[in-house]
Amino acid sequence: MDFLESEENQMIREMVRDFAESVLAPTAEARDHDQRPPAEEWQAFLELGLQGVTIPDEYGGAKLNDIAEAIIVEELARVDPSFAVMFCVHVGLCAMTINLHGTEEQKQAYLPRLAAGEVGAYSLSEAGAGTDAAAMGCRAKLSDDGTHYLLNGEKMWVTNGVQAGIYVLFAKDVDHPDFGVKKHGGTTAFIVEQAFEGLTVGKKRTNLASVLRTRAPWCWKTARCPWPTSSRRRQRISHRHERAGQQPYRHRRSGARYRSGRLRSGLEVRPRT
Repeated sequence: MDFLESEENQMIREMVRDFAESVLAPTAEARDHDQRPPAEEWQAFLELGLQGVTIPDEYGGAKLNDIAEAIIVEELARVDPSFAVMFCVHVGLCAMTINLHGTEEQKQAYLPRLAAGEVGAYSLSEAGAGTDAAAMGCRAKLSDDGTHYLLNGEKMWVTNGVQAGIYVLFAKDVDHPDFGVKKHGGTTAFIVEQAFEGLTVGKKRTNLASVLRTRAPWCWKTARCPWPTSSRRRQRISHRHERAGQQPYRHRRSGARYRSGRLRSGLEVRPRT
């Protein structure tokens, strides 16, 4: 078995390493100290064209294999773990979830925006529902006229929550027949935009390992999530968290490479800038 990297993967590694060392490294410590999201650094990253590595070409992406994606994560994490997590959530938990489980209408509406660089986020956890996701309290109910869903609740620790424009968000559909019968009954993934009426992004919270993940709390009271009768699956992805949420987690290579990048950073001795 050949474990050597392909020529293309070697080129990707060199390109991302150069970006990380020349663009991320000079500002990483100051951004962590000031708790500033890497807005300018993200714009510079877009010039590499790697923000759509999990999005097919027909939606404006530049899909790469899992090994190439893992290499990108490793090189980013080696220098700036916060930026690496931001990248992982954007391409994996948001873009890949929509690509794997979204309808064609959803893909056409959102994947080109994510491929163009609009930041994506993923919102599952709540104050009382972390590892026990089925305990979530957020509720969703279809309006009487069937034009939109009404979402009620509060989310916590939303990575990329401050700067994202598109979110994959989970809530329980109270009209689902399993709601109230099974613990996970009615768990549904929705595509939510930050501009939707009634949604408020709270003060960002930091994380010891990755300060600039900007894990923001979300809160809303009767936020309106459009649901036109012409396409009753425009905003809803899936009624099963296991179906809509598990596939991105299967890409273990990215998680392993993130840790590999952090280990390499710890072993390397670099002068402070």
